[in-house]
Amino acid sequence: MAKPLDTAQQGATPSAADDGVHKVFVRDLLDEMGSAFTPTPSSLDTKTTTLTDGQGSALPAGFPSASLFDFISGVKNFPLAETLRASMSAPLLDSGDVSGTQKNGTKLPGLDVVGLNPKSKNGSAPQKETYKSPFGKNELSYLDPIDQLRVADAKVEKPNPAAGQVLRETTDGGRSIYPDDDAFNANHPSELAGRLKDIVWDGDKIKSFHSVRTNADWYQVGDNIWANSPNAAAGWHGKVEIDGKTGVFSRTTLSGAEQGLRDESRANGINGSYKPDGSMSVEVPYPDKTKFSFKFKETFGPDKDVLKQPEEIKIAEKGGAETVWKKTGPTEYTSSSGAKWNTEVEVKKDGTYSYKDIDGGERAVRTLSGHYEKENLKDKTLVEKESGKITRIKVGDDDVQIDYAADGSTSEIRHVNKNLKLTRAADGSFADSAIDSSKPYAKLEKFDADIYTHNDLDAFQKIRLIDNVTKFREMSKFSSTEKDKVFKEADRLLHGRADSVMTSAEKANYADQLFWHIANDRRNDQGSNSTCSVTALRGIALKEKPSVVAKLAADFANDGQFETLDGTTIKPKLDSVRVRPGSPEETFPPKPGSRSALGKLWDVCAVNISMQRDTTDPLGSVCGKGAMCYEEVAPTGRSDSGARLIRTNSDGSQLVLYSSKNGTANPYDSPRVGFPSRIADIWNQMTGDKLTDRFLVHQNRWVDNETTFKDLVGAKQKSVQELEAMLLKNDLPKITQGNTGVLEYRYRQQVAINEGKDPNAVAKPTGGEHLFLVTGYDAASKTVSVDNSWNPLYDVQTKAEAAAQGKDLNKTVFITLNDLYEVMSSTSSGDGSTFVWYRRQ
Repeated sequence: MAKPLDTAQQGATPSAADDGVHKVFVRDLLDEMGSAFTPTPSSLDTKTTTLTDGQGSALPAGFPSASLFDFISGVKNFPLAETLRASMSAPLLDSGDVSGTQKNGTKLPGLDVVGLNPKSKNGSAPQKETYKSPFGKNELSYLDPIDQLRVADAKVEKPNPAAGQVLRETTDGGRSIYPDDDAFNANHPSELAGRLKDIVWDGDKIKSFHSVRTNADWYQVGDNIWANSPNAAAGWHGKVEIDGKTGVFSRTTLSGAEQGLRDESRANGINGSYKPDGSMSVEVPYPDKTKFSFKFKETFGPDKDVLKQPEEIKIAEKGGAETVWKKTGPTEYTSSSGAKWNTEVEVKKDGTYSYKDIDGGERAVRTLSGHYEKENLKDKTLVEKESGKITRIKVGDDDVQIDYAADGSTSEIRHVNKNLKLTRAADGSFADSAIDSSKPYAKLEKFDADIYTHNDLDAFQKIRLIDNVTKFREMSKFSSTEKDKVFKEADRLLHGRADSVMTSAEKANYADQLFWHIANDRRNDQGSNSTCSVTALRGIALKEKPSVVAKLAADFANDGQFETLDGTTIKPKLDSVRVRPGSPEETFPPKPGSRSALGKLWDVCAVNISMQRDTTDPLGSVCGKGAMCYEEVAPTGRSDSGARLIRTNSDGSQLVLYSSKNGTANPYDSPRVGFPSRIADIWNQMTGDKLTDRFLVHQNRWVDNETTFKDLVGAKQKSVQELEAMLLKNDLPKITQGNTGVLEYRYRQQVAINEGKDPNAVAKPTGGEHLFLVTGYDAASKTVSVDNSWNPLYDVQTKAEAAAQGKDLNKTVFITLNDLYEVMSSTSSGDGSTFVWYRRQ
């Protein structure tokens, strides 16, 4: 260990007020460097004499009056010095300049004060002394696993010890105060900042101290007997150790049931419990308010800074939710809910936690400094955070980096692969420019700039949204007029009314989902909801008129209501439209087969276009316009989607529609709008358009209102020839109503082929009622393509489409023209249920 330097050794005498600060920095830095320091004479002031650190290595004379840059320029193979050197670009500081500015007056990047002397150059003391310490908490911290250091921007308020006192700062952010040099040399601190104060020593024995965290005084009233009163006759039997140099406060129980248990509190907030059998548990609080607790069969030691595969991992989220994973195999962990996780876990003594998901290809690391990094090798994504804020995200080739101002607001955004930089001005506006001025960059459209700078879109959403907006602009199937309409409505989602019924974050989320759905129009799924009718309409809108979806979302998200073609104001219940916590709609992009939040908004609003304009309830009774409405509530069980039809009486009381069968009644969870005339009416009220020749309906189907059907749809099909004639008109996609038996049959046959089984052995299901989209027809092979809202796995291509993709046609199942006709002509019998109204509680 390096010999501590005293004031005389330094070759220059600092003032008494700053003496302790400088000495502790030199001592601790040299202790950590060991013999790694070697002088670089060219970097030193040749007019000053050299000193030694006790091991023959030279120090710049006059330190700390000499610049910090001069000092660290002579340090070799030391990460702290490398980082500080990188942060101090030329021109160099003047010798003795500790103001934190370069010669030209420019503030040094990452450092507020580069020296440790908080005094100004004229010698006057500031009113509030703050400084940037090389060892201060939240300034310099290890970024494992690559063992580098980072300089952050936040200041740390300096404890202001009285004259003669000595301040020590440890590498993990601990701060110890000693009453004088003798106490410092003996390592007898009087305070561990934020944890202990009023520490009283009698030689090497601790007499008493005050615990800041528990607000309790402790006195040693006997040999290793501790109590809260100095006059107590008995107390806890244990050994207390306080180390100011490392910032460690430990307590070891010497008798009783917990004999040999040692609890250790470290300056960085890590608390550990070490048992006599060699096992341990350690609790690590991270800056984002997440707390991890680990249990191991072994402990950290002088030669063991890393432990792997803990017996238990407990994760306490900021909001209070807890998840416990227990080790059930060499790399297997099982949660209390039964979930399995196959992973390699590693915990370092400095609090760094990392894992590698063996099955999913995901790896993550988080440190006490607030650095968090997660990478998924399969989907090529990388996310980095500092103290809970995303600072970098990579998705494929896209690489976006974000800097923040002291108040937490975004100060600069860099889209690296696009050579694009957005910098915030003093008035809050952003200006775009090239990262590398020697290379070109595309000037931003206002809408794109609004995406980059939106406070309620995270970096991942911004990349996705920019990518999908770019795809949308390149789509030739949409006219410039249609595109302008979409952007107009999407702008209302990114901005819109300040007093909107939905939050800015919710509206921005809908904007993100809108362009994703346009770019992925075959991912138009209904989830576990009986809403295939309006989901089919959503599919046509996304493929042909996305401005209809955009306007509906913007109208409702801002105003909580919208107006139909006939002038009716539709006002669905807000809670029915909002995403319910824990529901599938909370995940985006949605899992295959699940509905998105935007899909939920569309479905609830579209169904209510029919319900809230009805003047007859589902049982045939007359009701006032607006008496009926459709809601979505939390499901009561696995067989319940949560859909509810509600009738409000003139006295304000409400009724819920139930279906009754075999003496058992349950809420009816279907919207009851799956009739062709109602579907066509909903589309007409939304768009002003008809579905003439766009709806495939067999002649034996009941369409509800025949007059509405003939006006808005037209003719039914009564033969295969008429069906083919409709398909050859080529105004696809077309909505199709029919029995699901054939669709399920062909899907199961494809599964059998994929598994090497005989497809002819598959039994044909009886099926039920459904609506889906026919998106293509290959006249040569007489096969159709289907966009089925159940799940992408149920989508089917034509033979021509499959051949173009190079698929083995002998191992691919198709839906033929005859199959489609069978779907349309096959009807499903009712289940014998009757309907009844029950009063809503």
